[in-house]
Amino acid sequence: MHDPAHDMKRWITLCEAEAHEIDALLAKVDQLKFVPVDGKRWRTIRDEGLDAEQSAPDRSQWIMALLPIRPEHAANLRAFDDEAVEMFNLLDIKLKERYGGKIVDLIDYDKGIVVLVKTMENE
Repeated sequence: MHDPAHDMKRWITLCEAEAHEIDALLAKVDQLKFVPVDGKRWRTIRDEGLDAEQSAPDRSQWIMALLPIRPEHAANLRAFDDEAVEMFNLLDIKLKERYGGKIVDLIDYDKGIVVLVKTMENE
């Protein structure tokens, strides 16, 4: 027998767990060591128009850091799992809210990694 109340409790529990996970990821951001962007991230920055958006058209103006995520999240990103994609979309929104668009997440689904980029000006 289907129990809608049970489904609702499960959904609330999942939402709370996701919110906690995002808060934990956000707490790591200010502790990261940013380094100059590599060629792959620079191509992504240009492909997404971030260089124009941030008025930083030169690769030397950008830095990056790998955001450590749990192995199961990495695996879920590689599998393009809907819940993982949704969670990292929410992380993207929270990054924009907290940092005013000055830190951008680049998700590499093939590798299951999240790289944060920003300009040297936003250091």
